[in-house]
Amino acid sequence: MVQTVTYHRYNEQVPLRWGRKRCGAFMRGVTVLLTLVVMSVFISVSVTAITDDARYLRIIHLNVGQGDATLVIGPDGTTVLIDAGEPKYAKSSIKPALTNLGITRLDYIIASHFHRDHIGGFQHLGAFTDEDTIIYDRGDCSGETRCFAPPKLLTPTGRATTYGKYLTALNGSYRRVGADAPDISLGANATIRFMAAGSAVWGESVSAVGSDDENAQSVALILTHGGFQYFIGGDLTGGGNGKRDVESVVAKLVGDVDVYQSNHHGSPTSNNQAFLEVLKPEVVVISVGDSNSHHLPKRSVLNRFRALMDTHGLKHVFMTSEGNIGGVGPNHDGAGLLESDKEFITIATQHVTLFAAPDHYIINGVILPTD
Repeated sequence: MVQTVTYHRYNEQVPLRWGRKRCGAFMRGVTVLLTLVVMSVFISVSVTAITDDARYLRIIHLNVGQGDATLVIGPDGTTVLIDAGEPKYAKSSIKPALTNLGITRLDYIIASHFHRDHIGGFQHLGAFTDEDTIIYDRGDCSGETRCFAPPKLLTPTGRATTYGKYLTALNGSYRRVGADAPDISLGANATIRFMAAGSAVWGESVSAVGSDDENAQSVALILTHGGFQYFIGGDLTGGGNGKRDVESVVAKLVGDVDVYQSNHHGSPTSNNQAFLEVLKPEVVVISVGDSNSHHLPKRSVLNRFRALMDTHGLKHVFMTSEGNIGGVGPNHDGAGLLESDKEFITIATQHVTLFAAPDHYIINGVILPTD
């Protein structure tokens, strides 16, 4: 909890005031210091124990600037990488993280959709895949008449596009996510279930929402481990700025979750109010880059999250950076993080790491029970 308060208050330091009873204050300071040393050792040991504890599902939101890359490690050691950010972050963030965790091979790769800030890094991760790696994405529309075509493989000058590099850099078997896509088992009854892809949503039957927007094609997933539930949906659209509302259809199938990774980095094209009120997350994670040109997350979306604290039990929002909430005009609806934001938003200095057990979860040092 000491670590939590330090992050939450942006490393504020409260000076020790020496007064008439400074000797007493000094002894209290020594006592506090010794207590912190003991707690620091305890926290270190606890984190090590958690890392080695087979009960936990690990979800690591890698800091890849203005993009997404989420590493999932199942209780049985199954590894899944969902998106890989821009190309440069494969080398600076993803590869070091995999190496530090002792991961030499990825069992599964999931590309939420085909934008560069989600699939760019895959072109540098071929060494972490082999013929047994399974790669899921929304597909290439082969044999379909009603499908939003993926990007082209080559540029007009004949060079490989980001999508073309994604298709050729990875080893393994590419599979289209459809209504018959099987759950991914992560061990100890933890699973990944596909909820939507290609602007189609499925439960007992398939609901084709339909859209000519790449973000709306995003693969949406729910991760479960006992009572713990987590939703991630790439840049899934929610009706804002004239986009198709896929979120509201997905929400009916997903229901209440513990943790929600904000669709589209906190953009108002996503994160619609009805969707959020159905999911009712206790924690939101926003993957976003400093000084990003899109000015994300938007103030309007942060205000929606703040309202959920009063009405639907939201407790924390974690951001992988401070983002870039600023500017004026119709596309820039904010003026930076406010002091009031610090009451519920934590800016991570690195990755946002989550350990989930069937009855509780720990995210960057904050311990919460599952619903």
